[in-house]
Amino acid sequence: MRRSTLSAATGNITAIGFASAMFQMSQSMFIFNVILSAIIGRSLASEIENKSIRLYINQIGIRKLIYGGKELALLIFSVFIDILLVLTSIVFYYAVLVHNPNVASGIFYDSNVSMEVAQIICNCMFWLITIFLVMLMATRLKTLVCVGVYMILYIIMNLMSYIDGIKYLSPLHYIVVTSSNSSQIALSTMIFLLYSICAGILFTHIGIRKIEKMDL
Repeated sequence: MRRSTLSAATGNITAIGFASAMFQMSQSMFIFNVILSAIIGRSLASEIENKSIRLYINQIGIRKLIYGGKELALLIFSVFIDILLVLTSIVFYYAVLVHNPNVASGIFYDSNVSMEVAQIICNCMFWLITIFLVMLMATRLKTLVCVGVYMILYIIMNLMSYIDGIKYLSPLHYIVVTSSNSSQIALSTMIFLLYSICAGILFTHIGIRKIEKMDL
């Protein structure tokens, strides 16, 4: 994907800029996405496969509460990881990078802070969309299949973000926009927030309907 916050800011990167670069790197390297999709798949698909989800059904009785509870736990986990990544990046910046004036400016933020914060927010929202999407897939697919299908969908979304006319349907398009330092960053971030909310509601509704109809 088209992003290079760290290299573009070499020599004057700030603490917030470095945190943003870490989010961009995590997204482009696809590591956290794969790990997250595997965790999501295992939290639901594995329990459906081995029938251990029946324990929750017998105790709680309402399947939508089980689905919603698992989804909420994963959302909280993702937010916690996001906060941890920001804090770890800032600590590393002041503990290590700040001693190299060729890389770090030594200040917390500069005039690019709005763009950098938007990059962090958009990456976080994409990971939340990942949770909604893979949770839905986990109602029908096994864990490894969920990961594989998600990887294919990620590639498709990445390709879509470059194609005029349909790029707005790809959540990765909005991450690209926030990396371009254009005047559309604020608007794109707001649109992506609305996009994420709508996707979350839609995928959650479909997922609940599916799990309520399953023979468990």
